[in-house]
Order: sequence, then structure tokens, then C-alpha cells
Amino acid sequence: MSLARRLSTQAFWALAGQLATTVIGFIGFVVMVRILEMQDYGIFALAMLVVGLAEILVGQHTAGIIVQHDGLERRHENASLVVLVVFAAVSATGIFAVADAAASWFDEPALADLLRVVAILPILSALTQVPQQLLVRRLSFDTLAFGSGLAATCALGPVFGPATAMSHSASA
Repeated sequence: MSLARRLSTQAFWALAGQLATTVIGFIGFVVMVRILEMQDYGIFALAMLVVGLAEILVGQHTAGIIVQHDGLERRHENASLVVLVVFAAVSATGIFAVADAAASWFDEPALADLLRVVAILPILSALTQVPQQLLVRRLSFDTLAFGSGLAATCALGPVFGPATAMSHSASA
């Protein structure tokens, strides 16, 4: 298969994967809005905001080097993974440590428990970065699209679990 044909095929898969992830995320959002009370959704959104900021700090900076490095070796992949996981662990520890302060700041005691639960997310995200960048490097966007769609679908469970628990605790 020619490079131009391969690139166009993989571009299609990249688009399809992004579309699938967006649609699954939107469905998750709609379900969350239906499950949670307005106040509980606000608490959940605050927790996701904190995690999102932490993940920006962890970022893909180190993993992105994998795509561009000419003489990529296994030790580069390993070093990148270690750095990402260490940054993510520091970030997760920070989220866990500020949980009570954030709950106090927003006057929402439920936020502390939720932040402690979702503090693991930056670590899980960091563990995916090197494999994702290796797929990008190999122009395997079809595999990346399938993995992203599957990950987005699987992520709905851990998201709906705390959300359902929040809605049941609010109604009790």
C-alpha cells in the first residue's frame, strides 16, 4: 500500500476514533445529567475540573518525544513512562492532599470523598500515554481509534458508579 493511501486511510480512522470518543462522551454527559441532581452534578464537575487540571500538568510532553525521536529505543520508551507515572503520582497525591481544603473552600463536604476516589485518574491516564504515542509513531490510527472508543466506553462505568452513589446518597 502506498504511503499516500496509508495516510488517507489512517486519517479516516483518526477522525472516526475522535468522533466515536466524542459521541460516547456526549452520551455519558447526558446520562450523568439525568442521574444526578444539579448540586451533585456541580460537585462532580468540580472534581473533574481538578483532575483535568492535574492531567494538563502531567500532559503528554514526555510521551510526545516518542513520536519525534529519530533513534527511538526501548530505554527511551521506558524512561518516558517512568517520568509520566512519577509526575502523575505526584499529581494524584496532590489531589488527595487538597481534597479536604477544596471541600472546605467550596463548602461541599462530598467533594473531598469524590476527589480522593478520582485522584487515581492521572496515573491511569499516564499509563496510556506511551502506548498511544507509539501507535501514532507507527501511523496505527485504526488501532488507536478502536482503543480510544473502547476506553471511552469502559470509562463510563467508573464515572457512573460514583455518580449513582452520589444520587442515592442525596435521595436518602
